Amino acid sequence: MLPAGQFTHGHLYLVSEVPQRLGLEVFVVHATYQFGNGRRGQAAGKKQRLREHGLWMADPDEYFTRGKFLVYSDVIPYEVKQGVLPGFPTHQTVTAYHFRSMFAAAALAQALGRTLVLPRWECHCDRHWTPILPGCIMANSDLKLPFHCPMDHLLEVLLWTDSDKISVREPGFLTNPRFLNSNITDRAIVVVNGAPRETFPAPSQLDKWKVVNMANPLFWEPGANDQQARQRIIQAGLDDVPVLEFSSLEKAFCGFVDSKTERQFNHLMLGATGGDRGNGLLNSLSWCCRNAAPKGGYQPSPVSFSMPKFYNHNMCK
Repeated sequence: MLPAGQFTHGHLYLVSEVPQRLGLEVFVVHATYQFGNGRRGQAAGKKQRLREHGLWMADPDEYFTRGKFLVYSDVIPYEVKQGVLPGFPTHQTVTAYHFRSMFAAAALAQALGRTLVLPRWECHCDRHWTPILPGCIMANSDLKLPFHCPMDHLLEVLLWTDSDKISVREPGFLTNPRFLNSNITDRAIVVVNGAPRETFPAPSQLDKWKVVNMANPLFWEPGANDQQARQRIIQAGLDDVPVLEFSSLEKAFCGFVDSKTERQFNHLMLGATGGDRGNGLLNSLSWCCRNAAPKGGYQPSPVSFSMPKFYNHNMCK
């Protein structure tokens, strides 16, 4: 019998990250199940989980070197969770914050012509089709809450990777050895005024980078439209810097000047109807499951996550 910590299944390595916590040398990782729509969706989710941990080797070199990138803080400000009940209520609140930040980050990346690098999200509840509520973990699981959940816990991966409307990279992209060895070493820091201090990049995260504006970071007034965003980056001399790292993005962007562009972006991200039942890239995933069903199996317990509101540039200051 092989030791599970070194010949490991997907949840143990790619979600719970137990071998990493214990410092074990791992020889085999089996991707096992994940969440996606149909076989293609499930295959995309498996590939993305392996990418997030630097285990997917089939991407061409251009995947790591082509274009310019935008990354933003994944740290949850203290006040977001303050006063919220632990467990799934906290997970709902934190996920809503992630969605608002992703909405702004995708808009800003489009406005600046950059590839969006997704952060590693803090999650407070596992996702599974067996009863996990109210404790938020599977029976006999080694998962420690909160944890960094994979992309397929929050998003339909295939919608993002197949889209020709948005360029995106997985959580963990900037720490992938192939990216670190690509000679892309310049990074610029952009601090959104009013952003909580805990969302600023930690010095330890910048050790391997040449931060071109460390002595004079760009301070960003909230509520910029797409034209203002481009002007700010150009005027600061940062347009050619390969990686822009923003602090909290929730209030950084307010809309697109061109109404058609704004409408297309809103529908891409939230669907034509928006709200918590939209069918865009940010879709409100239902959560399953709470209780055993009377006739066997499990009783689904759909739960919606609060979604961002459509951008309306007329609301910009």
